[in-house]
Amino acid sequence: MKNNTPKQHDSLKKRLSISQQSFPGRRVIRFQGVKGKIADKVALYTAREHHAIQIGFTDGTQLHLELNPAFTVKAEYQTVKTGDLRVLKAWAPIKSEK
Repeated sequence: MKNNTPKQHDSLKKRLSISQQSFPGRRVIRFQGVKGKIADKVALYTAREHHAIQIGFTDGTQLHLELNPAFTVKAEYQTVKTGDLRVLKAWAPIKSEK
């Protein structure tokens, strides 16, 4: 197992930080450590005791988002190239396993 020096630990902590913006009725949380990474797979896992979204990157790392029970995922593939949001593909809602 590799031990990080305090300086390496602080650098890693900064790269993996999150930023948060609050708006009326909602908030946006961004995971800074994935900026610039190339995603090569996205998976939704739903089982009785575990629900998660996992985003795998080409460098062998992944972002794992664990979800609380009783959720519905509404997935859309979108573009904002023209400045306006446009839905390219929408899937049927995915409900968590009970």
